[in-house]
Amino acid sequence: MSTYKTIIVERDPGGWDVVTLNRPDKLNAASPTLMAEMLSYLSGLETDELVTHERNGPKPRAILLKANGRAFCAGLDLVESADDSSDGPAHGTHLFNAQRKVAQIIMVMRRIKQPIVALLQGPTAGFGLALALAADVRIIQKNFKCNVAMAKIGLTGADVGISYFLPRVVGPGVAAEMMMTGRFLKADRAYELGFASSLHETYDEVLKAGEALVSNMIETMAPMPLFMTKEALNLSLEAPSLHSQVALEDRQQLMSLKDPAFAVYVKKGFKKSKI
Repeated sequence: MSTYKTIIVERDPGGWDVVTLNRPDKLNAASPTLMAEMLSYLSGLETDELVTHERNGPKPRAILLKANGRAFCAGLDLVESADDSSDGPAHGTHLFNAQRKVAQIIMVMRRIKQPIVALLQGPTAGFGLALALAADVRIIQKNFKCNVAMAKIGLTGADVGISYFLPRVVGPGVAAEMMMTGRFLKADRAYELGFASSLHETYDEVLKAGEALVSNMIETMAPMPLFMTKEALNLSLEAPSLHSQVALEDRQQLMSLKDPAFAVYVKKGFKKSKI
């Protein structure tokens, strides 16, 4: 495992990586270093190499994304991210490149094969909300609250994928309210809207629920069907018709029939088995 300054990456014996944002004194606000380290880690998973069945293989089979301290991520660290260079075309190019690098983290999260389960506590704002939305599943603590912080500092509320994910997760009306006012969405309401799959009183309960979920994913599905399910869910967000989505599902299912894991189930008469 690589050594990072602002994130911690650990491989659980169960076969998943635990990625922890580790700037608790700054409410895990995203500094340039944290964002570079997140992109480095995620990009290392974005390869053509298939995830193997072995739980101690070179690639994890799932990712648990969490944070130390009382907040998941309070957004961008504006102090460390401030740029003192002069205005002008070169400065504009620099800003565009920096913006695109931040957005790249969100896009890579959706492209990698591994499902991502985000464990969320306390304030989750701006870039932190974008990270949460880019996860496949979100589990939240009772003290969780999130907002589109950009709307409150003179910027557009449409940033780093939020305008894509938020309407699809909580509905266009709630998304518009959040993006145009910066108002917080609190835990109970977030759970009601389907933002999170479960809501818990304590962080220990959140952590246990997350570990149980990724363990269940790995025990239930072999790597290729698990990845293809994530891929199908991603593509369904943009599918032009039921016909096109079913066509994708048919092809994925035929590929899964050739996976060794399916033969294991057949031989065992579809009884419970661990892959």
